[in-house]
Amino acid sequence: MARRPSEEPGNEAGRSRTRTEDRPRHAAPEAPVGYGNGPAIASLVVGLLGVTLAFLVFPAIAAMLLGIAAIILGALGMRNANQMAGLHKGLSVTGLVTGILALILGAAVLIGGVTLVDQFADQLQIDELQQQIDELGS
Repeated sequence: MARRPSEEPGNEAGRSRTRTEDRPRHAAPEAPVGYGNGPAIASLVVGLLGVTLAFLVFPAIAAMLLGIAAIILGALGMRNANQMAGLHKGLSVTGLVTGILALILGAAVLIGGVTLVDQFADQLQIDELQQQIDELGS
């Protein structure tokens, strides 16, 4: 037969024992069971995808946008981690760092690619002008 809360040993006040009373005072607070830190995980995934795309010239803009998304998600994940006893805080920080990296690398690759294309176009124009001058001189 089940005991009533007032009949439990060491419970003279007649109140039921809660989960926190069973835990030693020095133990870290537990995160709620069944909850995760979705923004932290999403930040890491989006940041890694952004860093990967940043090394390609054409999707560099997409990498920069993914980097911005990873930064925002990382900040949200850190806020959630602070409210959930540090749950997935490392993922949030990693997502934030990879987001910043994707943004910087994407910008650098985009600027480098545009500069290269511009120099190539200038060289083509110079070659065409040289051909026209040669044709007029002959």
